[in-house]
Amino acid sequence: MIKQEALFDNKRTVILTLKNEYWQQILVGEKKHEFRFKFPLDDVTAYIYIPTPVKKIVGVIELTNTQFMKIDAVSKFYQKEYKLPYKEMYDWVFPREGCYMSEIEQVSKFKLDIEYAYLKSFYDFVAPQQYTYIDNKNELRKFLMNQKIMNL
Repeated sequence: MIKQEALFDNKRTVILTLKNEYWQQILVGEKKHEFRFKFPLDDVTAYIYIPTPVKKIVGVIELTNTQFMKIDAVSKFYQKEYKLPYKEMYDWVFPREGCYMSEIEQVSKFKLDIEYAYLKSFYDFVAPQQYTYIDNKNELRKFLMNQKIMNL
């Protein structure tokens, strides 16, 4: 479970858009890494936003040890770690030189998902395409930090 006492700490805070299928894999421990083409190297607290048709913030994860991996290295890592074809990751990354890989640490699911319409009305929320920093959006950040979480 994630400690949520401190409103301000050394970590960056983002809202991360994630497909529901990947969120479900994270919840059951199948997905232990997040792969992105652009991502900060800092440790990140990421509130998970599931886009259409769900359109809700559903929980929070801690992303750590982010590193840029070249295409061959990340494809080999993916093949070894997930027992999936090398070509699957290679084709996703190509024609780029590589991608960022973060370790998924603590995972917490909210007891009640937070609807997009509510967030838009009260916090002027705009759903990000990939991720958006909320370090300077104190009211939204405080609201999210105070959500009750489920024990997984």
